[in-house]
Amino acid sequence: MNCFCCFHKDDLVGDADYGGQNMKKQSGGNDGKRTAQQAAQDVKVHSCRSWHQRVSIVAGAARGLEYLHEKANPHIVHRDIKSSNILIFGDGVAKIAEFDLSNESDMAARLHSSRILGTFSYHAPDEYAMTGQLSAKSDVYSFGVVLLELLTGRKPVDHTLPRGKQSLVTRCVDSGLGGDYPPEAVAKFAVVAALCVQYEDSFRPNMRTVVNAFQSFVESATATAAATPTKRTNYLFTPHAKAVAGICTVIQTNTSLCCKTLKHVPTNDPIELIRALAVAAESSVKNSVAFLSEIKPKHTSNATAAAAISSCEKNLKYALEDFTEFWKAAGKDVKTLAHNYFTCKKTLMSIMGYHWTCLDDIEDKSLLKEMEIGIGVGKNLSSDSYDVFNGLNTIFKTFGIKVKLNEEDTSPRPPPLSAYYY
Repeated sequence: MNCFCCFHKDDLVGDADYGGQNMKKQSGGNDGKRTAQQAAQDVKVHSCRSWHQRVSIVAGAARGLEYLHEKANPHIVHRDIKSSNILIFGDGVAKIAEFDLSNESDMAARLHSSRILGTFSYHAPDEYAMTGQLSAKSDVYSFGVVLLELLTGRKPVDHTLPRGKQSLVTRCVDSGLGGDYPPEAVAKFAVVAALCVQYEDSFRPNMRTVVNAFQSFVESATATAAATPTKRTNYLFTPHAKAVAGICTVIQTNTSLCCKTLKHVPTNDPIELIRALAVAAESSVKNSVAFLSEIKPKHTSNATAAAAISSCEKNLKYALEDFTEFWKAAGKDVKTLAHNYFTCKKTLMSIMGYHWTCLDDIEDKSLLKEMEIGIGVGKNLSSDSYDVFNGLNTIFKTFGIKVKLNEEDTSPRPPPLSAYYY
């Protein structure tokens, strides 16, 4: 029969002094204690585990594992760390469990053996499949899987999912939290978990480092819970955030400027958000022209620099003229925009080209840097607007907009040459 032993030094164990003779054996039922795995299931079904509670659970478990690795005499490799071997008491305190203490000689053999023990889905693949040996860093990997379980509320391996997505390491935040968590803390939590499950054991932290990290999480989560007793909706889960993401994700480079620009536009309508991005681009180009006008006087003594600035200013004024043509083509409804789709895209490409031309021939590095900063926002937003129109088919599919985009040029054309002759 397995006996559960909860180790502590100070707050880690109730009635145990590991390495000595005093060990409390708890066999049979759990006597009101629940495992971390059961807690994770509670989160999924009943949403009864808050972010603060989850952080407290892993912090307590981390202290217990640190004690085994670094403070127990002799040091102990658990070799079977998993969520079901972490006991959670009625007061929410979590402790490491699952040691067979029925025979001290068997226990000693277990502690010094290299034989594979434990559960496959929690083992680091390199130690399990290649070396045949487990170490303290193997426990750290297993603990990382437990962290991911409490972060996602899911099993370590789910064979019902497609291949490549079965491992917990490939999945993210538990929807059972309902967005009620501090995003920065979750990101740091995920970083610690990611470090713990590094393939190379030399890249994994020791448990002392993990404990220190989670101590700061506990303090932060406690302060957040005290300061914000009411549930807050995380912006990332709002319809507006989803609408913005559906547009900005088609951008080929950095999407942050697009997201930042559209975050405060008060609409979820994707067409209006697309227009808002182009409006922001035009406004920024106007600011760029004003910037160039301001810096011209200080560069008058340098003929090359003055010429470069004047040339760029001229190009960006052409870009503003193109914006006028763009708005005529875009119209005020989605059907007009779709009909003139190719023309809109061509015009935005021209605007983007004017920005690149501004910087092509500048050899003075300090001037180049000054101008890149000064016209950078307009240049990047113009590029983002082009990318959005270039990916408009994808955006329309994302939002279920069933309007066909016209790939033919509808821009006004000059009259044929024959019109100029009698």
